[in-house]
Amino acid sequence: MALWGLLKKYRTFFLRYKTELALGVLALAFTNGLGLLIPLQIKAAVDAIQAIYEPLHKNTSAELLWQGFYSHLWIIAGLAVLVLICRVASRHYLLGAGRRLEFDLRNHLYNHLLKMPASYYAAHPPGELMSRMTNDVDATKYLTGGGIMLGVNTLLAYTLTIPMMLSLNWKLAVVTFLLYPIVIVFMGKISKKVRQGFYDVQTVLGEISTVAQENLNGMMVIQSYVREAQENQRFQKVCDAYFGAYTRLIHERILLFMLLAGLSGISTGLVLLVGGWQVIEKQLDWGGFVAFTMYLEHLAWPTMALGWTISIFQQGTAALQRLDEVFSAQSNIQDGTEPASTLSPVRGEIEIRNLTFAYQNPYAKTSETETPEESVTDAPQDSHPVLQDVNLSIRPGETVALVGSVGSGKSTLLRLLPRTLEVPENTVFLDGQDITCLPLEVLRANLVFMPQASFLFSTSVQQNIAFGQPELLEGNGKGPHPAELPSIVQAAETASVHLDIQGLPQQYQTLVGERGLMLSGGQRQRVALARAILLDAKVLVLDDPVSNVDAETERNIVSALRARKVFSDKTTLLATHRFSLVSLCDRVVLMDAGKILAVGTHAELLATQPLYQNLNRLQELRASLGDWGLEPETSAEKPADVLADEDEALAELLENTTEGAAS
Repeated sequence: MALWGLLKKYRTFFLRYKTELALGVLALAFTNGLGLLIPLQIKAAVDAIQAIYEPLHKNTSAELLWQGFYSHLWIIAGLAVLVLICRVASRHYLLGAGRRLEFDLRNHLYNHLLKMPASYYAAHPPGELMSRMTNDVDATKYLTGGGIMLGVNTLLAYTLTIPMMLSLNWKLAVVTFLLYPIVIVFMGKISKKVRQGFYDVQTVLGEISTVAQENLNGMMVIQSYVREAQENQRFQKVCDAYFGAYTRLIHERILLFMLLAGLSGISTGLVLLVGGWQVIEKQLDWGGFVAFTMYLEHLAWPTMALGWTISIFQQGTAALQRLDEVFSAQSNIQDGTEPASTLSPVRGEIEIRNLTFAYQNPYAKTSETETPEESVTDAPQDSHPVLQDVNLSIRPGETVALVGSVGSGKSTLLRLLPRTLEVPENTVFLDGQDITCLPLEVLRANLVFMPQASFLFSTSVQQNIAFGQPELLEGNGKGPHPAELPSIVQAAETASVHLDIQGLPQQYQTLVGERGLMLSGGQRQRVALARAILLDAKVLVLDDPVSNVDAETERNIVSALRARKVFSDKTTLLATHRFSLVSLCDRVVLMDAGKILAVGTHAELLATQPLYQNLNRLQELRASLGDWGLEPETSAEKPADVLADEDEALAELLENTTEGAAS
């Protein structure tokens, strides 16, 4: 999209600062207007000097001529001061508006990204989006501030100066601008290459950010697999691409500046040659020649700055185009239209009717008429649905466990409830209301979802646990070690992480590092569980909440959940591979290959479902072998015959599990 189309599309951002922009342009007009008066005063001063020393003016008082000369000098000094003031004012208003626009645009971009679904982030790495939020937004600042300032200044300079030059000597003016049409044609061709060059540079810069961010987050894996040299080569390759793109851009910009510098030099040479001849032939006086030369000098900087102006506008166009690609991508998860004021208090009844769901492919190839962003939200679905014809009713206050083999669709079903994935209409209902009609804020405020991958922010443990209720910490952050709130401690105790926190250097005030890397995987998961428990919502959705803890910790968590009746007053759905959590549930849903095979109590399924029996036997075997990978005992510490027995038993059990599922 061309610059004017982009400016029209995002005119609301620019119109917010129309007063500052108008004052800046007005100050530029005064700057150029007052600047045009200075050559006229210099012409008059030169004429006064010439009159003093010419014999024709001997009858005129020399003192009067000198007084006139000095008066012109004072006027020139006054005009120079006024020009300085107006120029400072223009920079203040225009550059200030650019800074404010940058602030608004970055906030608007971040707010837009908060509304985008997970499918969008699957196709756009964080490093690329960070580059757009920093480098591209920064380039739009220069487009508004420096770009408008240089562009308007160049336009005013030529608009006001050319008539003055024509009035002094139209023949000399025609000679001066003789080459301008040819230069303008070449300049238009080069400027298009400059814009494409800036777009390529910004794109590769985003790739650098992506690779750097990915490698810094995965540094432990890189070092563990001794891949430092290979990743260094990978990063070097991206940097080489950036160097090549920027080198090509510099070549285009240098060509543009050389073209404009050559134009200015040739024009000056023509003025000296033709103007000097006219002075000799008495067709032009010295004062007029000096004034004309100063007007040409007045155009010299705008002509040279025209290269910077074109460069800034092309850079800003490329940046705004990249931002437009983000803004044009719309979330396929649209907010519900039902007014929040008309909704009744949530009871927690959940009903799923004929639900079939397939993941969208964010990397699917698009047609020629589609943009990459449209492909993210409107990509064709997979031909093999992850969930097929799922029907389930859950009563308010009921606790239901989802059990099944890996890939059976448990996590997908849970992610549909808070609409982190877009759910088809008229398939999932909360208290009889289609959740696609509910405002997202209302739905997610009454439904707490703990994903399987535990994520912690790089703040303190206490702030992570209270993330859903930040008002609990208001007024409690004074001093180096503020007192822990009882509700936060109770949630941590229920998640069996309180003792671990007590062993940290600053206990609940300990910073956990980026993504909680200062904690172990099990500790991160338990802190996330405490965060979910603390938020008192009517529906609690837990995706495998104890997958990263050992058997003893698992028993402690189950005992605390049972003793404190965490699930007693809320509807709870939890996906789990640990059958110890099943004892807390009213019913169990057995899933396989995206379908619900059976619904019942633990005893009922154990008596009737072969797959459930095999899954239960697998858990019993893992418990008897000490939860491989979670218990302190390692395979290296076990005798060879024990390892052989374990491998044989597990192989037999997996074979039975497969046969049972097939039957």
